[in-house]
Amino acid sequence: MVIIKFNILFIFIILIITIINNSSGETISKEKILSLKATKCTENKDCPESVECYNGICHARYYCHNEECIEIKEGMSFRSDANLENYKFYNTTDLILESCPEDARNIEKCFTRYCLNDSNCYSNKCFNNTCIINNQFTTTFCSVYIGSDHFTCSRLEFENCKNDKECYPNRCNEYHFCTSALEKNWLGIALFKVYFIIILIIIIIVFIIFKLIIIINKKCTTK
Repeated sequence: MVIIKFNILFIFIILIITIINNSSGETISKEKILSLKATKCTENKDCPESVECYNGICHARYYCHNEECIEIKEGMSFRSDANLENYKFYNTTDLILESCPEDARNIEKCFTRYCLNDSNCYSNKCFNNTCIINNQFTTTFCSVYIGSDHFTCSRLEFENCKNDKECYPNRCNEYHFCTSALEKNWLGIALFKVYFIIILIIIIIVFIIFKLIIIINKKCTTK
């Protein structure tokens, strides 16, 4: 009877440990990640569990606090589309991987999905229902980029930065946090369209005025 109870207790402990490991992810050093080579694949089954085959390589992704990293598994996710209008309704049961600079959150320039407490955030810091960057460590993202066969680590979107190099392949914006490189491209395209429309309107107005002047001059000469 004692042996049976011991076995049940042992199984229960193993189950708890397994759940904890699955939710937090096994740790690996950043040095080890940077020494890894990309695994080639043709389909998802060629890759480890929870890793997708993308552009011929197993697209493993790691998030790091300083030199200690975890591989992204089910139950962890990153999103960058939260804003002032939707963040209160952007609930998730996943571990929230994104985080904002506190200064940017205070002026409502950065939001994450809705958090209730520190444990909801990979940064382990929830403030004003937004995951906030924890200054006790630097958070980086490690992955294999297109055209490469090795891992590169850079700061996450929304992480504090000083220059574009720290955010590769993204950029460091005017608020000194990493943001999508596409944001700048789309802004440039939008500005080009606005300027083009303004110039076109000016040309049309000038043309109309010129035609009116010609018509008025003709009427004056006929008199």
